Amino acid sequence: FAGARGQKDTVLLRSAETVSEEHLIEFAPLFAELPTEARRTGIDATLHRISRSVHAIAKRTTAVTARVGRTIQGTVLPMLIDSRTQAPLEALAQACSKGLLLIGQPNVGKTTVLRELARLLSAGGNRVVVIVDKSMEVAGTGVVPHEAIGNARVLTVERPEQQDRVMIEAVENQSPDIVIVDELSNKEQCNAARTITGRGVAVVATVHGDGIASLLNDHDRSLLIGGIASVTLSAREAEARHDKLRQVSKRYGAAVFGAAVELRGYSDWIVHDDLERAVDKYLDYVPFAASWRCREAQEVVATPIVGCRQQGSAIGFAYARLRHGESLSCAEGVNFQATDPMSCQRVWTELGNNSNVYERTPRYGGTTAQGFNFVNADGSARGSSVAPFQFGGEMVS
Repeated sequence: FAGARGQKDTVLLRSAETVSEEHLIEFAPLFAELPTEARRTGIDATLHRISRSVHAIAKRTTAVTARVGRTIQGTVLPMLIDSRTQAPLEALAQACSKGLLLIGQPNVGKTTVLRELARLLSAGGNRVVVIVDKSMEVAGTGVVPHEAIGNARVLTVERPEQQDRVMIEAVENQSPDIVIVDELSNKEQCNAARTITGRGVAVVATVHGDGIASLLNDHDRSLLIGGIASVTLSAREAEARHDKLRQVSKRYGAAVFGAAVELRGYSDWIVHDDLERAVDKYLDYVPFAASWRCREAQEVVATPIVGCRQQGSAIGFAYARLRHGESLSCAEGVNFQATDPMSCQRVWTELGNNSNVYERTPRYGGTTAQGFNFVNADGSARGSSVAPFQFGGEMVS
């Protein structure tokens, strides 16, 4: 999995031995009964996936890639639900009842988290959970689904381009409470997810991206968070804005998902409990609250942070962690790369390596009397227990 944002906990071991036909022949039985155009398969009763590369002219396998699938239990639930909750599984189901979107770069653990959510949400006899498994990574390639998904049902997809139809089939034939989908990647699949929610069924899905900002800049996938349109404001409406702009971007529809998680690593999440509110504030260049959740040893620490998107900023979008008593005004024009001209000291310091979360360098803290103050409910500077899609702090304007 990725450790910090963009930093993978991976060690590459390269062999000096050249791959030969003898190496590749070991994998031939896995593809023996598959069509010649098939590029991936798996190992029965496991979550491992085997992919092959076929030479365009010779039409034979020249390389094999094996991805090790895993299941890790006991981490996902504490990242979303307070461990003190008396009925944590019901609290999780309630939190997912309006939909949950997992956003992350490749290889950060999205499918592993999705698999664990399937197991948790399908526990008991109160909910029907259906997995639409396009790549057969969630439940494995075996005829009998892997036990890691619990009581969830599985619908496999014969061809990737048929995923949107299988998603609709899941609603029409299985009567589910929740449909789980791994990787929504095109307009047809996004529209299918919208159709499902319109029929009163919740969707829990993953999507490739660096955060909600990356989805807003994608024409097809922006449908998942309401869709974006350019709007011309009246002179009075423009005057009421801090930036005085008349041509602005607005969300024109309802989001498919009620909440979203930016998955930066298996134990490093940013949670947006109200996705529509976050999108609207992002488009209006207004700071918005989020919750940064990190697992440290056996404890999950939830830190209130502020999403900041400012015109003129060198980064464009990042998160700020404010200490008790600090504030952030949307009119400041935040530039997280700014330096003090006198001391050449950075005004903002990034927390960790490439985390995209900043805090003011101590000498610059506590300025600006207007704007948004984000503090913990108990007034402390950091940390809180995790509530289901609720921040550990409060906003005071």
